[in-house]
Amino acid sequence: MWMRQIGAALVAVGVCFLMGAGCEPGEKARMFFMGFTQRPYADGLDALEDTFDRIRQYSDMAVFHLDEGVPWPEAHAGVLYAAEFEGYLDLLRDHRAPEDVVYLGVASLDPGRKGPAGYRGATGNMALPFPWNTYTLSDEPMIQAYTNFCLRLIERFAPTYFNYAVEANALLLENPNLWDTYVVFLAEVYTRLKAAHPDLMIGLSVALRHPDAPESAMTRTHMNDLLPYLDFLGVSVYPYIFFGGLDPGNPADLQEGWLLQATSLAKGKPVAVTETAWPAENLEIPAFGVSVAATPDRQEAYVRRMLGGASDINALFVVWLAIADTDVVWESLPPEFQDFAEIVRDTGLYDEALEARPALAAWDTWLAKERIEPGVKVSALP
Repeated sequence: MWMRQIGAALVAVGVCFLMGAGCEPGEKARMFFMGFTQRPYADGLDALEDTFDRIRQYSDMAVFHLDEGVPWPEAHAGVLYAAEFEGYLDLLRDHRAPEDVVYLGVASLDPGRKGPAGYRGATGNMALPFPWNTYTLSDEPMIQAYTNFCLRLIERFAPTYFNYAVEANALLLENPNLWDTYVVFLAEVYTRLKAAHPDLMIGLSVALRHPDAPESAMTRTHMNDLLPYLDFLGVSVYPYIFFGGLDPGNPADLQEGWLLQATSLAKGKPVAVTETAWPAENLEIPAFGVSVAATPDRQEAYVRRMLGGASDINALFVVWLAIADTDVVWESLPPEFQDFAEIVRDTGLYDEALEARPALAAWDTWLAKERIEPGVKVSALP
């Protein structure tokens, strides 16, 4: 179900325009592709395979999201990566069909977005080995290694859309002293990738915050640093945790412009929702001062509002983080990682028992719409 025919949708949209009126809510078409990252609900090959099976039923694009470090020395030398990582990449690639529209996102920063991505060896996000732990992001070995890494991933997955810097602005928010060196890194990597693949849509993503938050103002101020080095702008948006408010678990409280700010940041370039989620269970993380009253109905309401917002901004595609809750994975994590992982633990459209939540039906309602090419304005809302 990765691809849908678009003829009927074009007819429907044409009728709307000929009549001089917008389509009524719930009508025929959408412009964006829809997908999920490969994040499994449990460890092991069986869970991963089942995750891909569920994703394929509810997607019309393939999504691969890599946020576990970079094999810096191997990528720089042009040699094979650790066998475990090579095997994992092969496993992911085996789930890419020839006809798939593919979004591939790669993180150049560590999971906390405070500095360069860690080392991807036999496991992910390991400490950087010497001399890589002495380099800055603007140093040539880092630039060339990362460029080589991206080029091999492009060759391996043949993406339609490639995000070479997941949540790039987060470094500005978490460690602004490194921002200038990071901009040099992004400029060089983008230029080299574009020279090798001039027709590929190469972009980066930014993490959205409340439109009125100081962090959002900082991102707006520095967007001109990024705009020359992207063909599309992705947004990572988790409003229940990063937007604040009196009732952060209620999507009805999302303020005007909460997603429209993506188009303001992109300044005319295409936009995509490269990551989003919403919990279906109460979220309490005392260490972070987080208390979110969430329910399955509120999650469903967010899915409807978010997909309607994606239509409003003519998004290229929308990626939901995880198709199923990750309780089993969360329980196996070391305690020091559990608080962070808990933020998205209960955001699946299937719960931990692999029972479908109401949000899955809301998602599927949009997926069932015929898809037309981006750039054709549709006023249909759910």
